[in-house]
Formats: sequence, C-alpha cells, structure tokens
Amino acid sequence: MTETPLPFVMTTDPDWDRTAADTAEVSLLPEGRNPEQADITGPCPRCGHATAWTALLLPDPGSLADGHGLLHAILKEAEGPVKTRDVDVTCDCLEYHPGVIGHGGCGASWTVEVSWASAPTA
Repeated sequence: MTETPLPFVMTTDPDWDRTAADTAEVSLLPEGRNPEQADITGPCPRCGHATAWTALLLPDPGSLADGHGLLHAILKEAEGPVKTRDVDVTCDCLEYHPGVIGHGGCGASWTVEVSWASAPTA
C-alpha cells in the first residue's frame, strides 16, 4: 500500500526547530573563520524527505541601523570568539506534495542555528 503524500501547506512548528537541530548537517563555505554561506542538508522535519537549503551569512540587518554602513556592520559582527546566526529553512524536497506552489517542497519551514569560530580581532 502506497502512503498518501502530505499536502503542500505553508506552516511551521517549534518542534521542527528542535528536530532539525539533531538531524541537519551544516557546511560553511568557504571553510574557516569568515564563511559567506551555510549549506544545510537533511530530512525535512515535516515530510521526512531529503532537502537542501543555502543561506548567505550576511551581517544582521539590524546592525546596519546605526548608519555606519555595511563594512562597519561586518567588523562589528566579527567581535567575539563564536558567531551564531539563525537560518530560516524551507522544505525544498523533490517529492510530490499535492497543491505545491512553485517547484517543490511540502511548505514546512523551521530555523537552524549556525555557529562558527570568528576571526580574531587585532
């Protein structure tokens, strides 16, 4: 007997954040202390299908509010031994979900915390 696929629904659930924290694999590119992007792979916590997501690790937009510009925000964020960023991920699986809008996925979204050692400040 074939299982009926979950329908496409744009939704989120805090439990999915916790599930993804245990199952997601994060690759930072370029490797090192100043990554520019995070590639996040693993099963979708809603539908269970393999999914992949890429996020740019740009400075927090709120850090630009002081009017000093992007370079200042980048240098300010470089302070501290460990940097973290919450990355919003959306299911991008290649499996069929009835009612899908666009190219794919089940519509679920969750957050993955990404962290890395930052470059030492002079």
